[in-house]
Amino acid sequence: MKEKFKVKGIRKSLFKAFHALKFTAMFLVLALIMQVTTVPNILAQETGKHKITGKVTSASDNSPIPGASVQVKGTNIGAIAGVDGSFSLEVTDNDILVVSFIGYKVEEVAVAGKSSVDIKITEDVTKLDEVVVVGYGVQKKKLVTGATVSVKGDDLQKQNTTNALQALQGHTAGVNITTTSGQPGGNFKVNIRGVGTIGNANPLYVVDGVITSDITYLNNSDIASVDILKDAASCAIYGINGANGVVLVTTKSGKSGNKTGQITFDAYYGIQNVGHKADLLNSMEYATMQNEAAINSGKSALFTQEQIKALGTGTNWLNQILSKDVPVQNYNLAANGGTDVSSYSLGLSYTQQGGVIGGTGLSDYQRINLRSNSERQLYGGKLKVGEHITFSFIDLKGVADGGLYSGNVIRRALTVSPLLGMYDDKGHYLSSINSTIYNGGPWNNTESNPYEDMV
Repeated sequence: MKEKFKVKGIRKSLFKAFHALKFTAMFLVLALIMQVTTVPNILAQETGKHKITGKVTSASDNSPIPGASVQVKGTNIGAIAGVDGSFSLEVTDNDILVVSFIGYKVEEVAVAGKSSVDIKITEDVTKLDEVVVVGYGVQKKKLVTGATVSVKGDDLQKQNTTNALQALQGHTAGVNITTTSGQPGGNFKVNIRGVGTIGNANPLYVVDGVITSDITYLNNSDIASVDILKDAASCAIYGINGANGVVLVTTKSGKSGNKTGQITFDAYYGIQNVGHKADLLNSMEYATMQNEAAINSGKSALFTQEQIKALGTGTNWLNQILSKDVPVQNYNLAANGGTDVSSYSLGLSYTQQGGVIGGTGLSDYQRINLRSNSERQLYGGKLKVGEHITFSFIDLKGVADGGLYSGNVIRRALTVSPLLGMYDDKGHYLSSINSTIYNGGPWNNTESNPYEDMV
């Protein structure tokens, strides 16, 4: 009986110990749960962290900037903006958000207890991280900065030239642009990669995605930017057509969101004169030189002193063919604007330049430009329709600008005798063949009137 009583006592003690251990374990688990749930709240209260949401948009048209980087300054904590430009972060009241994106200026925004913030970033056209459109794709400008040349349209407009190629001279490193004629509206030669194997060094011109043979028909005020692709990698998309380099021209377009619209007008007017002219012999000096040449050749003098004094100054043919205060002018009227889903840009311009040789009566260049660029987004931006139209009307007239001998009016003006007059007694152009001065004269009587030849 004593053994049985002992067993029952031990079993009872074990049950009591088990129940005590069970309640102790339950208490420890509850305490641990409470600790886990309260520690973050305590830490949050101590650090002042809270959630902040926001949206990154463009300052120019309020469009979202997907992929923009939003980072807490001085830390590795950050987020990437979604498709609609939205983001979410855990921050403290003292944090500063740093927002950056390729082609835009870096913005810093103080949190200061805010729970939501809208951040607008502005474009930065001077950064080397901006992209250059190359065919169907884009490349970072800093990766191709030695292979491309970019010129903004505003820089071209400041040059006050009649065409874009003339304005590009001196602004395109590694690109040789020379004029083939001094005629107003004359052609230009552009050499980017040397002379090709077939002797043709002309680059490929692409205006708003359309291939053209020239860009001198464009008005400088209508150009937004010019990108010149020089190396083979940048020009690869254009195949053999881009073997001599590619000149990409983008004309101005309107901006969405500019509902009020904008109208601009700019103009310039100038006059042209020859800065320095050769000092030619007058009739008396010419006759004196003829006498010296004859005497040095063992011949008699051609003119007496009385004849030389009676000749006067004669005709300065350089002054006859050169005009003074020849006008050059340009007038440009533009309008642009748009809504949230559409944009437009219109331009109307008139350009005129007269030739210093012959004046506007014989040498003149006039151009009228009409530009219309508009775009509209349909079905929530899934479809974009629009047009890029440039119309140019050019009226060009000029004088012959041949080689050294044939048709070179400057050479004729420098060599024709000042003894020949401009007009005869009847007001007709006077040439040496029908001039009474030369009849029976001892020198060449086959010279012709250079101004008459120019006309």
